[in-house]
Amino acid sequence: MIKFTRVSKTYDDGATYALRDLNLTVANSEFLVLLGSSGSGKSTTMKMINRLIEPSAGAIELDGKPVKEIDLVQLRRSIGYVFQGIGLFPHMSIAENIAIVPRLMGWSKEKQTARVNELLDLINLPGSYAERLPEQLSGGQQQRVGVARALAIDPEYLLMDEPFGALDAVTRDKLQLEMLQWRKTLNKTVIFVTHDLFEALTLGDRIAIFHEGVMQQVGTRSEILRTPATDFVKELFAKPAKQLQEFGDLV
Repeated sequence: MIKFTRVSKTYDDGATYALRDLNLTVANSEFLVLLGSSGSGKSTTMKMINRLIEPSAGAIELDGKPVKEIDLVQLRRSIGYVFQGIGLFPHMSIAENIAIVPRLMGWSKEKQTARVNELLDLINLPGSYAERLPEQLSGGQQQRVGVARALAIDPEYLLMDEPFGALDAVTRDKLQLEMLQWRKTLNKTVIFVTHDLFEALTLGDRIAIFHEGVMQQVGTRSEILRTPATDFVKELFAKPAKQLQEFGDLV
């Protein structure tokens, strides 16, 4: 479980806030989507979990323990992280990219190879791709490898910061569908950041909506579409709600 208690973040001693007074609990094995435009506070929220950003006030707990009391290396190794820029090492093979953390942790060559093969199978890439370089893969394939790398040591938590945002629409839609399949296999607690309404509606068990540093509402797809908590949420989802109603898909 991940818990935020009255968490705020300011970069100018309180003149403005990137995030203000956030109270939020993420359940075990939940897929929570953080939705909002640029500067709304969603990425700030996610990055405070693995302490890429430190809060200005409030507390964040991981399984009941304050994250600031967890050794930083241990904390980050327990949390997989996937981001929009993919960030594969261009001079390393796909296998080497996936196995970088297991190698740092002293896994044997045999164990590394077995894990790479297992993950390539999960992300639907042939085993022969293990020796390719990132430049020999498409953008969608590279992003799959980024997911595999984040899962290499089987972390309990997975943070995904707009991982499909730089991809074309067709590739993004395909990866979203694959993400739904991966969820069934992985059984991880996932925090997924996006600015795409339909991506949020497709993937999230619950959606937390941010605007100007304040969480406006958190709830299931049905709760948000049927009972928006604020005028901002109502306006934001007006068009998707109408489209889903037309197709009889508002549950």
